Amino acid sequence: MKKKLNKIAALVLALVMVITGFVAVPQMDVQAANDVPSIITKTDVTNMKPGDKVHVECWLKPNGNVMQVVGGFDFDTKVYTYVKDSLEQDPNNVLKKNLMFIVDEEDVYTAGGFSVLLEMKEGNPVNKDVLLFTFDVTVNENAKGSGLMGFNCVGIQTGTNDNDRTDIDGKDVPLTTLDKNGNKIENGEIPVAIELSSLKINKEDFTMTKGTSETLTVTGTPAEALEGQTITWKSSNKDVVTVDSKGKVEAVGVGNATITATAAGKSDSVKITVNNPLKKITVDPATLTLKKGTSKTLSVKYDPADTTDNKAVTWESSDKSVATVDANGKVTALKDGSATITAKVGKLTATCALTVQEKKLTGISLDKTALELSKGQSSEALKVIYTPADTTDDKTVTWSSADEKIATVKNGVVTAKATGTTKITATVGTHKAECTVTVNAKLTGIKVTPDKVTVEKGQKANLNVTYLPADTTDEKAVTWKSENESVATVDENGVVTAVAGGKTKVIATAKANNKITAVCEVKVPIHTESIALNKTEITDLLKGKTEKLEVSFIPSNTEDSREVKWTSSAADIAAVDANGTVKALKEGTATITATTADGKHTASCTVTVKEIHLTDVKLDEMKNPSELFKGEKHQIKIGLNPIDTTDNVIYTFASSDEKVVSVDKNGMVTALKNGKATITITVKTTNTDFEKTLTYDITVEEIPLESIEIKGDVTSLEEGKTTKLNVVFNPTNTTDDKTVVWSSSDTKVATVDANGVVKAVKAGNVKITAKVGDKTAEYALKVTAKANGTNNKNEKPADGGAVKTGDSNHISGFVVAMLLSIAAIVGVVIFKKRTHR
Repeated sequence: MKKKLNKIAALVLALVMVITGFVAVPQMDVQAANDVPSIITKTDVTNMKPGDKVHVECWLKPNGNVMQVVGGFDFDTKVYTYVKDSLEQDPNNVLKKNLMFIVDEEDVYTAGGFSVLLEMKEGNPVNKDVLLFTFDVTVNENAKGSGLMGFNCVGIQTGTNDNDRTDIDGKDVPLTTLDKNGNKIENGEIPVAIELSSLKINKEDFTMTKGTSETLTVTGTPAEALEGQTITWKSSNKDVVTVDSKGKVEAVGVGNATITATAAGKSDSVKITVNNPLKKITVDPATLTLKKGTSKTLSVKYDPADTTDNKAVTWESSDKSVATVDANGKVTALKDGSATITAKVGKLTATCALTVQEKKLTGISLDKTALELSKGQSSEALKVIYTPADTTDDKTVTWSSADEKIATVKNGVVTAKATGTTKITATVGTHKAECTVTVNAKLTGIKVTPDKVTVEKGQKANLNVTYLPADTTDEKAVTWKSENESVATVDENGVVTAVAGGKTKVIATAKANNKITAVCEVKVPIHTESIALNKTEITDLLKGKTEKLEVSFIPSNTEDSREVKWTSSAADIAAVDANGTVKALKEGTATITATTADGKHTASCTVTVKEIHLTDVKLDEMKNPSELFKGEKHQIKIGLNPIDTTDNVIYTFASSDEKVVSVDKNGMVTALKNGKATITITVKTTNTDFEKTLTYDITVEEIPLESIEIKGDVTSLEEGKTTKLNVVFNPTNTTDDKTVVWSSSDTKVATVDANGVVKAVKAGNVKITAKVGDKTAEYALKVTAKANGTNNKNEKPADGGAVKTGDSNHISGFVVAMLLSIAAIVGVVIFKKRTHR
């Protein structure tokens, strides 16, 4: 169809070229392939359904300069119906639809389309991608297969003006049709999709036999919607049926499965049931020999094993006096003989040939003929041995005890009740067997009483043993042992003898079982045997001194009280406190004694107290100056001989002139005013008749205050700030009162406190005055207003700020300030000149 359409389009376009006056220009050099213009047709679909609208855009990619495009657009009217296009006059070029045509050829196909001419004005070529036109069609309701659509190019002229044109044949112009995803549509044919409304499998639910096969097919509505569609087959249970891609189903197992066919989003299913009929049965085992009284369960095997038929079995014995069989196939042998056991499943049967044999019991015995147990103990079950071992007679055993007070028996298990001997009998039919049982009472433990005992050194104590249980049949005897015989010993009868203070354990061990023991804890108290002091004699203990006595107890680990009572034979010479501290009181000898709390033990120490008597006293002239300044203090120093006297020394002091020099009871002298005075000192002892009087002459001098001056760091002070002023005394060592009284000439300008701290209040001039006695000094201070953003430095006077009594005000601070101001102005002028050069 496409070739025919191309021929028609070529004829029409040739006519168009004549009508529109297409003029061929001389051929220029052929352009390189990569410079050839191309035309791209873009659609907004990938496939179509009847009734869909399709929008088409036709683009020119010039790949250079294009002056003229001649061609046509054609489409299959059997699939598409024309709606509209965008061809119209453009002010920059001539772009128009020249002719619309419809061609019919015996209803085999139809074609529609129009011719296109793009003619650019002189000097105005197309040199970038341009949309030639848009075109809209609808898909016919009866459309099938695919619809052809595309641009046919007759030729293109490239260049920039009428004198510079190159012809390109239409067959050399690349033409491409794209879907909405930008993918190329081969031959420009867009497929028409017919929607499938339903899908149907050719069979309803059905049954198959395992091992057979069946092929399924599907039909679609509408039928043509299935054309070219892929049908997918799937089994819900591949262990029952499988299905291949062509719908062939094979029954591979017993059960149910669903086969589903799917195409174009539609599906249908069919349920298949697979059966497997029973062919035959067999009984396992087919032959059987049983001894009388025994049984065995038979089973049935099915062929095939996975048959879907009913597997219920009916059992039957040909001779119920020889053997019986129950509903579960359990065969029980009753007597010698033969029988046939038959199994029936539906109409099928199978048999088992049974033979029953019988053996008489000739005797029995027990695996143990004698048994020894402890009271309360149970044995392992006694076992009966049958002769012959494979007898078919009844093997039921009856157990009995000759004396159940001693031992009982149940199912062959013997339980010992009390000490003694009895017989256990097993009876099977007329046959008997016996076991002799001896019951003992094993020793389980012993107890020593008392389990704790305290025995004084040299004393004795008796220990007793209790045996558990009391009726034990084991030997009732023990061996005795002391862990520490240096503390206590024990004899073979359990008699304990205390040897020395301490602790030990006495152990009783049962002779019948050396793992059974009992213990008695023995304590022998440790008493004090004596005490001793760390010193037995203290000589030449000076009066007033102390000495500490320490007590030691023998033995050191005594358990008796360690409290002692201290006493002195002469408490006025040497006393002793509760801690053993001895204090010497006067010359003589005393005995200090320590006695234990029970009064049984004592220890003593002889103490000799010595005194050193005062023989002389004197004043030390080097340490006691004869001259003092007014207001000065001095402590009188007196030398004792000997210096380490133990006497109780007392002193009295007196001044000949209390107005010049005063003295207190401790000998502290105070110089009060100019003059002379004599201090009289009397030295006595209270315990001897020593007494001596000393004199001490003192001259008091005064240094009068001549003048004062005020020292300060600043002469001007900013509002709100403070400065500290100090007074300098002349002479500095004056003995006059140095109390300073401060005052301000104007407290509204500045205030001053008792310590000379000045605080600036507001701008102005003020004088600060210091007064000491009748001497005064003044300090001139200027208070300046608080600066805004400036940092004025305080100025110091040339002499450090001091103002002496009677001096005139200095102007040096003012001169310095003026010089600094002039220097600042000069500096500013120089800076400005430099910056404007």
